[in-house]
Amino acid sequence: MLALQYLSRHRDRSVPVKEIADCYGLSMEFLAKTLRLLAHHHIIDSQQGLHGGYRLTRDLQDLSVATILEITEGGSAIIECENGYCAIAPVCTIREPMHQLQQKIDQLLRQTTLQDMFNNSAVAE
Repeated sequence: MLALQYLSRHRDRSVPVKEIADCYGLSMEFLAKTLRLLAHHHIIDSQQGLHGGYRLTRDLQDLSVATILEITEGGSAIIECENGYCAIAPVCTIREPMHQLQQKIDQLLRQTTLQDMFNNSAVAE
């Protein structure tokens, strides 16, 4: 999210991975991998060469936090059974309440755009 925010503030140019990594103290390897994923999904554009780097190509209002989490993290599951099989399902007493909580979290993430996040707007209610 921080890298996307940085790119949104520097739309006038391609930004090298190193610049973003240095700004936030992030691992260049981790950040480069994440940015490649975002470029693969057409959230940002990758430019090679001397003045290469990454540039945000999408409107912040059109991108939800859920979309970015799905690309970068594989989703927003707060418990393992949301992703499939659970060994203790027959005796679990919190699965349904946790599932309901997950649904509310997912709804909030879908409603919250990157513009909301980056402009410090109140999160969608």
